[in-house]
Amino acid sequence: MVCLIKLVILDLDQTLIDTIHRFHLVFNMMLEEHGAPQVDWPRFIRMYSDDTLDQLIPGDSRSFWVEFRRRYCSVAHPLDRAYYGAGRALEWLRERRLRAAVTTGRECRPADVWRELEQHGLAHLVDSVLTMADCSEEDELTWSRTGLIRLALGHFGVDSSEAVFVGDYWVDMESARRAGVHPVAVRTGFEPEHRLLKHGAKAVLAGIWELPSYLRQVLESST
Repeated sequence: MVCLIKLVILDLDQTLIDTIHRFHLVFNMMLEEHGAPQVDWPRFIRMYSDDTLDQLIPGDSRSFWVEFRRRYCSVAHPLDRAYYGAGRALEWLRERRLRAAVTTGRECRPADVWRELEQHGLAHLVDSVLTMADCSEEDELTWSRTGLIRLALGHFGVDSSEAVFVGDYWVDMESARRAGVHPVAVRTGFEPEHRLLKHGAKAVLAGIWELPSYLRQVLESST
């Protein structure tokens, strides 16, 4: 239950920034390096949505994904773009003096993420960036954000009941639930709604552009 929102923690890829084509590119690069055949776009999107890409990975999938998330910042794709409404959503938070922290499963320098946010015109609206390079907390879920969420709470001195986490993946919702913050999902990550709800999403939005109206309702209900 959110008492009074002070902090909104946001996922980066497929939540604020559309990098799904970069994901496909890096995934295929790594499949090739591991001696596996590349996957075409239609099959990739289908398996991405079904969360079955592990079936294409030869050997240990966990070590594959660890290397994948380390490499993600070193590659760009011409179709990378900020989602419609991302800037306005962040502006809305700033107008209400709510802090905005961006977290990412990428294991790269925060400076690399700041650079991308700047390229997409979002950096000046963000208060903090946390990546997996900042977090040593282990979790059985490869893409867990629980440790990063706790770091963000500590950084801003905010209680979990005063924070919202916005993400696109079921692991994002599970991570938020474990950290005790309010999980909000967006559908721009191709994740089925039922899976997001199953893992704790309190609301499932079409995209980041719907976040202001949702948070307005939450704030009004808490007063």
